[in-house]
Amino acid sequence: MAANKPEKTRKNRQNRNTAPGEDRDVRARRMDAPPGGVKPVRPIERETPEPERRIYLPGAIAVVHEDADIIVVDKPAGLLTAGMPGEDVPSVFRAVKSRVRDQARRRGTQVWIVHRLDKEASGLLVFAKTEK
Repeated sequence: MAANKPEKTRKNRQNRNTAPGEDRDVRARRMDAPPGGVKPVRPIERETPEPERRIYLPGAIAVVHEDADIIVVDKPAGLLTAGMPGEDVPSVFRAVKSRVRDQARRRGTQVWIVHRLDKEASGLLVFAKTEK
């Protein structure tokens, strides 16, 4: 029985999955050719967008998005979302309110807290600039 088995050689292992009479290099070229002989499409060349300039508020608070109605900021850990009324402690709300007032250039501009994060948590916070 041992005489009928083909001898396991390196060439036999390399030429596995090839057609009879086809060596490994021919098979590789055959696999690279697309079906039907159609040439592959060249990738679309795109312009690289310019990196966005991030705006930072005091306390390393990054402004992620801002439009006429909302402002989204990235709150770092260890900073309050909003302090108690009358408290003079740094908070994200105070920094956002200051920015909105500076942009409107008038006192009485309001900002609403849409949701809060704990002092220990970091993440995105949404503030409303209008009542809509």
